[in-house]
Amino acid sequence: MRRTKSLSFPEDTYLIDESRDLIYIPIPKVACTSLKIWFLTTSPDIDIQPDPVSWKVNAWLGNEGKRYLLKDPALLRDSRKFLFAFVRNPWSRLVSCYLNRIVGRGIEYRNIMKKLNKGSWYRVDKRIRYYARKRIYGVGWPEHSELTFREFVMREVAAMPAMEMDPHWRPQYTFLGRHEPDFIGRFERLADDLKVLGKEFGINADLHELNRSQYTDCDHAGCFADCSQAQLRAMPAMPHYRLFYTPDLIDTVACVYTKDLDRFGYDF
Repeated sequence: MRRTKSLSFPEDTYLIDESRDLIYIPIPKVACTSLKIWFLTTSPDIDIQPDPVSWKVNAWLGNEGKRYLLKDPALLRDSRKFLFAFVRNPWSRLVSCYLNRIVGRGIEYRNIMKKLNKGSWYRVDKRIRYYARKRIYGVGWPEHSELTFREFVMREVAAMPAMEMDPHWRPQYTFLGRHEPDFIGRFERLADDLKVLGKEFGINADLHELNRSQYTDCDHAGCFADCSQAQLRAMPAMPHYRLFYTPDLIDTVACVYTKDLDRFGYDF
């Protein structure tokens, strides 16, 4: 969605339905697309309902969503307005980001690889780069290799300031800004929390799950932190998010998302 000029992040991402005095604070990789569809299609102002399973739904969401972008910041101070958001376990969210946006080769993956291939770092001698990486990260990946989960965490997450991260893995507290929502639901109990919210506003509509990574209940041996993208793409379903972590990666992610953990009370 195109941001309005009158507001800055994060308020320029908020969706408001004034007919219901309802404001949704979207957080990427927390069922964001599904919740936007739910928010818009249940509005009494919507005339044309999209087919949620159609490939055109994102185009509809972009066009229709512009009507609902918050434009007046004063509305956030209106006590009649009800703000809600959904949050997710940071360790789980980060694995989902990696699988969907990097392994799935979304635009984030292309931007990362473009930066690596053309950045000043790549004008340094190859041998120096290799040993510097090995010294800094404990791993030495080959030239033009695809990012493993470990490399993604160390290079694209842990090494970046929060506000410079891609929105899909930016800490969740940044999307709330200075606002304390009236309701914070959990991705881990999405259906139940959405029913509570729907009951509050007389909304009886199912949530269509979109862009969801498929995980398997089968047991897997070993750790997938250093598994290649080709190996992951060949799997019919992904292992549980915990199997992507080693003790050091658990601690690294905890440090990066300390404010999320403190505010929302998650643990590994």
